[in-house]
Amino acid sequence: MASRKLPEWMCKSKGKSQSQSQNKDIGNESQLLRFTGRIISIKDGDETSLNNEIGLLIQRIEAFHEEEGEKFPLGFDIEWPVDLRRRFFGKVSLMQICPDEILCYIIQLKKDLDKSEEVRLSDWGKNLTKQQTLYAATDAYASLLVYKHLKQVEEKNLETLARLKMRTSAQCHN
Repeated sequence: MASRKLPEWMCKSKGKSQSQSQNKDIGNESQLLRFTGRIISIKDGDETSLNNEIGLLIQRIEAFHEEEGEKFPLGFDIEWPVDLRRRFFGKVSLMQICPDEILCYIIQLKKDLDKSEEVRLSDWGKNLTKQQTLYAATDAYASLLVYKHLKQVEEKNLETLARLKMRTSAQCHN
C-alpha cells in the first residue's frame, strides 16, 4: 500500500518551518500521531484561568480573521466517562480545543449530555430515528452553548478591560 501524507495545505503554517508544522505520514501504521505542543489544563471552577486563556484564544482568532480574512480553524472534541457493564454514561467531563499544532486547551466541564451507546454507535447512513435526530441536534446544541459561554467570557473580559482603561485614563488626567 502506498504511503499517504496530509495534504500540503494542512501542513503549511505561516511563519513556521515544515518541521514545525508537523507533516505527519498518516498512512504509516508504525507511527502514532501525538500532540507535541503545549497543553493548558483548566479545571472546572477555575474561572480566572478559563477567562484568561479563552480571552487570549479569542484575541488570536480575531487577529487571524483580520490578517487573513478567513475563519479560524479549531480542533474540537469532548470526552465523558462510560461504564459499559452498567450501561452508565456520565457527564461530559472534558472539552479539548486545539487552535494549532503548538497549543491545546483541555477544559474540564462536567455537564450532562445523553451519549447512549445504542444511539451513538447506530448506523448514521440510514434514515435517522427520532433518537438519532435528537442526539445529533443535542450534540450540535451543546457546541453552541459552549460557544455562547466562551462569548460571555470574552464580553466580561472586554468590559473589565474597558473599565481598567477608563480608570487609567482618569488617573493620568488628574
